[in-house]
Amino acid sequence: MIRKQSVKLYKEISAAMTERGFLKEMAMSAEEMETLLLEKNWTQLAAELLEETAENGRFPAIKAAEIAQGTLNELCPPPAEGWPVYTYGYVLGQLFPEKKVEGVEDGLYEKGRTFYLQLLKTLFQFERMHLPFDPTMDLRFLHMSEIEEGGYHKEYRRFARIARKQCVYEFMRIGIEITPWNTLGHIAGVHYVAMHVARQLARLNVPVDLGIVSGAAAAHDIGKYGCKKSEERRIPYLHYYYTDLCLNRFHLPMISHIAANHSTWDLELENLSVESLILIYADFRVKSSRNAGGKEIVHFYSLAESFQVILDKLDNVDAAKELRYRRVYRKLVDFENYMTDLGVVCSLPEPAKPVPDTPEPVKKVDAALLRNTEAVHELKHAAVDHNIRLMNRFYQEEEFASLLETARSEKQWKNLRTYVSIFGEYSTYMTEKQKLLTLKFLYELLAHRESDIRNQAGEIIGQIIARFNEEYKKELPDGVHLARKKVTNMSLWEEYIRLILQPDCKLTEQHKKWIVNSLNNMVGGLLGRCPQSMRQAYIQALMPWYRSKNLTRLNKSALLRTGVTINPAWCTEKQRKIILLYAKKIIKREDVELKIAAVRLREHFEGFLQSEDYIHNASGEEYFRSLKSILGLNPEEELNAQALADMFLDDMKARTPWTIKTANINLMLKYLESSQGKGQELHVATHLGNLVKVSEMVTVRRAAGEGLISIIGKMPMEQRNEIAVELGKGLEIGDYQFSKYIPNYLGIIMLHLPPQELDELIADLVKLLEANNGQVASAVLHTFGVMLEHYRIYREHFSAEETEAETGRRKQKLVNLIIRGFSNYNNIISSEALWTLGTHIFGSGYLGLEEKYDIFCHCGKKILTLYSSIQEEGLDFFNNAAVLNHIYRFITQYEVEVGEIRIPERENVAFFPGTFDPFSLSHKAIATEIRDMGYEVYLALDEF
Repeated sequence: MIRKQSVKLYKEISAAMTERGFLKEMAMSAEEMETLLLEKNWTQLAAELLEETAENGRFPAIKAAEIAQGTLNELCPPPAEGWPVYTYGYVLGQLFPEKKVEGVEDGLYEKGRTFYLQLLKTLFQFERMHLPFDPTMDLRFLHMSEIEEGGYHKEYRRFARIARKQCVYEFMRIGIEITPWNTLGHIAGVHYVAMHVARQLARLNVPVDLGIVSGAAAAHDIGKYGCKKSEERRIPYLHYYYTDLCLNRFHLPMISHIAANHSTWDLELENLSVESLILIYADFRVKSSRNAGGKEIVHFYSLAESFQVILDKLDNVDAAKELRYRRVYRKLVDFENYMTDLGVVCSLPEPAKPVPDTPEPVKKVDAALLRNTEAVHELKHAAVDHNIRLMNRFYQEEEFASLLETARSEKQWKNLRTYVSIFGEYSTYMTEKQKLLTLKFLYELLAHRESDIRNQAGEIIGQIIARFNEEYKKELPDGVHLARKKVTNMSLWEEYIRLILQPDCKLTEQHKKWIVNSLNNMVGGLLGRCPQSMRQAYIQALMPWYRSKNLTRLNKSALLRTGVTINPAWCTEKQRKIILLYAKKIIKREDVELKIAAVRLREHFEGFLQSEDYIHNASGEEYFRSLKSILGLNPEEELNAQALADMFLDDMKARTPWTIKTANINLMLKYLESSQGKGQELHVATHLGNLVKVSEMVTVRRAAGEGLISIIGKMPMEQRNEIAVELGKGLEIGDYQFSKYIPNYLGIIMLHLPPQELDELIADLVKLLEANNGQVASAVLHTFGVMLEHYRIYREHFSAEETEAETGRRKQKLVNLIIRGFSNYNNIISSEALWTLGTHIFGSGYLGLEEKYDIFCHCGKKILTLYSSIQEEGLDFFNNAAVLNHIYRFITQYEVEVGEIRIPERENVAFFPGTFDPFSLSHKAIATEIRDMGYEVYLALDEF
């Protein structure tokens, strides 16, 4: 048997050594090589190689070098450290030039090294042909035909060529024998698990790039070889950097990105592709230990077993760190459950068996028939699925460019706002190239005719710049500093400040005005999202503009508005002085409009310096005296009725500057605090309500709305009701750019109404909702969302006037009304209702976990049931993905911090026989009677 095998092995060796490409490297002819093999008696050496195989039938690299010693010495002198150690060091130097040993004349040993590596390639190929597949030793790459058929990333071909040329597998096999580590065993194991699930997902039409998965899994720990001797204790933390360094050196950016971000903590990010999820999942399940002899053994675990192994190994685990681990573990469990739900077999087959054939898709049960616990899992799976497909779309440059062009050509009011919201919601998912394209598009929108689109675009520009560069979050080796990128957050920031304050001269004056006035939105968006450590640097980039002597009047106005959006606590003392000096110069030299804005800015910063306590609303007496003086009023006297009436008149004039209107609002609110202002609350509140409804400037609408909320609690009940009713009528305004801001204030004001009046106003809004006007219904749903988000206000004020059960029923009614909107056949209303549930409920920063849980118990299954029946077309996919993400974050946070979501289940279920007639009172009576007996009743309706 050995005789036959040795003959086969010799033929393989002979064929490999006479390959044209190999002979070219050796600078030998085929005849010369054949003569060398005969002279060194390789027929006998082949038999010796077979006799020296290990217990598992593998060829030891060191033994192979010893047997080939005579041939190698014939080709060139042997290196002092021996052929295995030298060859290992040589390949290591190719992968990590910084680890190359100086003084070694590689050219002297080139022929011997090349022969030895070719021999190892042949031996290991012989193993693959005659031994069972071993997931801890073998790397089964994709065939080129498979790559072409699947249309996988071209980068994988490059990776495969480089791996062969650099003899990476042979290098790792030598490493097992001459180092204490079995890095190959772990890499091969992770590659096996990753491809095991990835192939099944691909067969189930999940958009996974098998080439990227294979390349990233095979290279994910290559950085461990790059760590220096002094860094051995830090290998688990530093190898990510060296992996990234190695793969980028060979121009493999996509594989590098996935491979270098396979840490468990990377699961805390949301912008993970399915390829990243698969790699992190596979790496989590493959762990190593050492046997009694100190040999490293690779193990395959289930998720639960692996999680326990990790917890047992950790030292000094406090509650916060354990919570982090449980959170990322929960995401892995959700991903595995998602795969299992599709039909993927996550348990590993026997080592000798190949990856299973096409998996059987799991038959889906209608959402209405799922138990509540199953519905929770389905919602999580829907969120995971959307995230995977969304990331796939963002990774496809052509598809993203197409999305951007579609948005650019969009004419519908609702769709354009949705596109802008999408780019804001998913900006963290974009590559730096995509962010640059998006910034260009959003800058174009700064000249849009509708103010709310301009404001939103400006804010998102700031958010994208704040998170433009992908930060390297892993630990860096000592003395290593990342290279500075050509385009950075700061360079973009400086560029867009200039683009906004100095727009193109070809634009019309109106367009220039709109663009310049967007500066405060951009600054607010950036400072609210950037790391705290960077805020002062970003503010510093604004300082040259506050010192500039070549500003237009428009620039001055924009800088004054922007200054008020900056928290003085974020500034250095020098920066605060620069802004204050700028404000004081404006007060001395400019017109009334700019002076009022400058006084507001001065109060904003001086109030902070005096109290060291940042208060957004101006309240200092000096501020009000200055306002009165600038407006031609006696600064020492209180406002009188005539002055108040004049302000009302000025505020309703379109030509009155926004600065004067906001100053008037502040003076009115101050007037209400005086003795003369008592009894004037309704008059002022009515005026503020009108400004919220009709003012063209968003700044004025916001100032009026915030002022209205500040005084509503001081008004008599009947007056509160009157204001709420008038604002409610404002929802019927046809132009969405006006009506969209009303719900933010109306929703809170309504919560200051007593039970009866509140219910009556809700009933009035329901009539607007039922009218099926898309714009009006969207505003109504938004109002209900704000009410639910701030419902604790109502509980605090009126808990004594009705029972907890009555209060809870009203809250449930509001949820039901939003759900009713979600079931509407009008796509605009349906999308807005789902968006409201996502952003105002489950994505709310005001509601606590228990409050969200209470709402989720009531509507979670309804959301799933309705969602499963809708058609996702165009923008709906992105809208739904954002909402499902909000719901998924809530579920995950609740399960990690509180426990499993347990929604009360009705065990008694009744099916109404035949078709239910909604116009038949008898049918209704039967269904209601059965429901009251404690049954959950299912009805069949005709779509007539």
